[in-house]
Amino acid sequence: AKGHAVDNAVAILTRRGIRHAYVAAGGDSRVIGDRRGRPWTIAIRDPRRPGGVVALLPLENVAISTSGDYERYFEQDG
Repeated sequence: AKGHAVDNAVAILTRRGIRHAYVAAGGDSRVIGDRRGRPWTIAIRDPRRPGGVVALLPLENVAISTSGDYERYFEQDG
């Protein structure tokens, strides 16, 4: 559902003439165009080091989805 929401938001922005934007919903993101002549930079968090980053991705006109066990998990008995 989040990816669908992002796609719908991008469609609305594009119809209204927006050529440069970053739309995110949880781990689903999409970038329109670039960031005023430079690519958008998306950081991928390190799942084992709070505050750490494992990658910086320069992106233009693309969608990306991330997921990690550090965000969704189940603890039994404590």
